[in-house]
Amino acid sequence: MSSKIIDYELGIPDYKISISDQLEMINSCLHYGIQNTSFDKIMNKIGVQTKNVCMYTQDYYNKKSYKEKMKIYEEESFYLATKTLDKLMKRIDKNKITHVLAVSCTGTYSPFLQDRIANYFHLNKTCKRIQLQYMGCHAGVKALDLANSLANEKEDNTVLVICLELCSLHAVLPNSTDSLHEIKMNIINNLLFGDGCSAFVVSSEVESKGYEILHTMTYVLPNSENHLTWKMGDNGFLMKIDKSIIENISNNIENALNTFKESCPFSDDDVQLIVHPGGPAILNTIINTLHLETSALNPSFDTLTNYGNMSSCTIFFVLNQYIMNNKENLKKYGLFIAFGPGMTIEMTLIKLLNSSNYLIHECILEKNALVSNTMKRSYRRELMDRPLNYTKSYIKKDVYDTYAVFDKLYTYLFKSSTYLSKISSYTPTNLLEIGSGSGWMANRIAETFPTLQVESVDRNELSLTFCKKYEKPNVSFHSEPKNTKYDIITCSNRIHHLTNEEFIDFVKHHYAMANKGLILVDLENVNVTLQKMGWKILSFLITNNVAIHDGYTSLEKLFTRKEIMELLLQSGIPKNNITIETLFPFRMMITIDKDTHFKNMELDATNKVEYNKKMFNLLSSTYDRATFSLSFFKDIVWKTIMLDTMRVKPEDHIIDLACGTGDLSIMLYKKFNATIVGYDISEEMINIAKIKTKTTGIDNITFKLEDCDKLNLGTNSVDHCTAGYCFRNVPDWKNTLKLVHGATKSGGTINVIDFFYPNNMLFRMVWLPLLWFWTSLNGLWYYGNAKYYNYIYYSILDFVSVEEFSQELNHIGYDDIKIVKLMLGGLYIVQATKK
Repeated sequence: MSSKIIDYELGIPDYKISISDQLEMINSCLHYGIQNTSFDKIMNKIGVQTKNVCMYTQDYYNKKSYKEKMKIYEEESFYLATKTLDKLMKRIDKNKITHVLAVSCTGTYSPFLQDRIANYFHLNKTCKRIQLQYMGCHAGVKALDLANSLANEKEDNTVLVICLELCSLHAVLPNSTDSLHEIKMNIINNLLFGDGCSAFVVSSEVESKGYEILHTMTYVLPNSENHLTWKMGDNGFLMKIDKSIIENISNNIENALNTFKESCPFSDDDVQLIVHPGGPAILNTIINTLHLETSALNPSFDTLTNYGNMSSCTIFFVLNQYIMNNKENLKKYGLFIAFGPGMTIEMTLIKLLNSSNYLIHECILEKNALVSNTMKRSYRRELMDRPLNYTKSYIKKDVYDTYAVFDKLYTYLFKSSTYLSKISSYTPTNLLEIGSGSGWMANRIAETFPTLQVESVDRNELSLTFCKKYEKPNVSFHSEPKNTKYDIITCSNRIHHLTNEEFIDFVKHHYAMANKGLILVDLENVNVTLQKMGWKILSFLITNNVAIHDGYTSLEKLFTRKEIMELLLQSGIPKNNITIETLFPFRMMITIDKDTHFKNMELDATNKVEYNKKMFNLLSSTYDRATFSLSFFKDIVWKTIMLDTMRVKPEDHIIDLACGTGDLSIMLYKKFNATIVGYDISEEMINIAKIKTKTTGIDNITFKLEDCDKLNLGTNSVDHCTAGYCFRNVPDWKNTLKLVHGATKSGGTINVIDFFYPNNMLFRMVWLPLLWFWTSLNGLWYYGNAKYYNYIYYSILDFVSVEEFSQELNHIGYDDIKIVKLMLGGLYIVQATKK
């Protein structure tokens, strides 16, 4: 009875790196600044150009305890294993599997991979589970030997073997106290080893087709026990390679092959050597010692070049490379040869079929992991971004609890309508949200805009299942977008999980899909230390460890506003199409228009009506927060002072001029429960005001889009008028005052809060420069442009003093004029009663 390899599959992690970049990074991380040309020679000698790793390289050079590394291993090994086996399981009958064997020398935990795999793929309950650990590079061939023995124990036995290595976890930077030789050896280990996975199935089933296993053998190299060692260090494994390895292999490889042939004779011309690529020196030694053609081991060299030494899983990559290179011209036999600690040679002879079947293996991202910003990007790439069927480290309850935590935060963070009003400003008919999460934001958008068709996408299967339980009638959740074009594409708290290159690709792709624009909201790197401190305090209120960890690691990955702007420009977005606004707390809203919309601040100030329309439309999304900061955080206090002196009955009719985003109108309603109509020239301001009243359930306020200079209010129809920061901005303030007077009933009041031109020259010399500086600072803070709030300063220069304003009130028919000085005379409350 003989067994066969009936199928195999290969897998590599998400992140691809170049060795030249990795060496450059190692040099930059060496604080003592070693710059040695021999390091470049090392790079050329090891024969590796690229490899794949399970996390960003600069992250794994950060010092981590062995415990932390094993946590990463637990998460990433299962992800890579299931990703690899998903493909293999579609081609075999999993019900025939009798044994599962897991092989690894780079990590451990319990229950180990063989148990998790058997459970995940619902293998037979009688399936035997075995693990082979800490052998080293030759373990893949030894696992094939063991699988052959297990398969041959009983007819129809079928053994699933998975070899998985995450060598990158154990990379450590050299110490400054190390000798130059030790530093070189450390660098070799860092550069040589990569991460990967191979899975294969061995069966003794008579009718099975595959590569027949003809013979296996272990050969011990004499006096070699200390040639290749690795031991546990404080931060991981410490490997030592003795120079005499090459000499020992050279002296014994031919004897080993002859011993093998004594038990299983074959002609050298019929055999392809499938040699584990431990390094170019070993491969060249075999070529020279056995007098092979220089191209004889090309599959081994090619594997080393493209993937590095992936320890136990590498041998099947070499086999696949040989089949891919030769296709229809395969030799009759393949002889696996691998070297490992001990020091031993493991050999297995298989009979190759005349087959051109080979595997094309690709990583998910195909991105270079070493980019500027790497230090800020966690290796996690946010586990919950992944399809959840690959992520079993976080159980369902943890994920749902995490959603609950962040939903509470979103309820607070998105309580203000800035984000929603920005969406409203585009009047979209459909919208795509990237990253559904719990679906909270998509449902909030859908609820606010009932006629808007909202589509939300997420790769996480559990997320989609969760979201579909609560979806509104006009929202749908999918794993991929269903259309190629959307009016608006939005994304909340996702972009900090991307590298620079990924962000650029993300913007390019979705900018092309958007008809009108992109709106991205995320945390901003303002002061990470302070932000971490805030999250740490908040963590005391959170019991879910996943949420705590995700929030904390997210802070490590934040972009600054400057970085975002630079990356958007690199993406080819015109600068005039970009607006970056500050949101509280420590967040930013990035708006990317498909056209310039109303972003151009070079407005025609001679046409004050159009100027005001465009300017206040532009400022609408930050207006509430800017008003708060520009008033030195006293705006609400001042308005409360004004309202406290008003005498209003519930049946009274109040008009609120230049109502803006409706904050004063809402304060009036809450205090007096009267009927209120707010007027403003800015459509965007009115939209925000309407959203505020809708979300708070207020139905006694009407907001109208009208020019305060052209109001048709009728005669004696109004009991009270309020005007917050209004008259200074209208084209003809005297005309507006007359319109209000004509509409106000006798005994009715006008209540104004505004900046006025200071009559006192000494105060004016101090106040106006200070105001210019403060408005400029706010413009820079919210928009990166001082002009954006300088209009306040310039509007005061064109306005009158509070004394002149009061005289005009008296002139047109008001009396009982009261003036309250605020900010030492920079701002006033003026109240008067119609005669």
